[in-house]
Amino acid sequence: RMSKPTLTSVTDQLHSLDTRTARIETENSIQFKDLFGRVKRLETILISVAATIIVILLGIAFNL
Repeated sequence: RMSKPTLTSVTDQLHSLDTRTARIETENSIQFKDLFGRVKRLETILISVAATIIVILLGIAFNL
């Protein structure tokens, strides 16, 4: 048989849930900051590569 929930048990469960939620929010925040940094770094690399390709193509076009 399951016992009826008491106010104390419900309060304890809510506190446990709140603690877990705060931990997950913190972990997600850290992971999103890391992901944003990686995307920003990748964006910088891709822009540099695109600029290099454009310069090379312009060099070829004007040397012909």
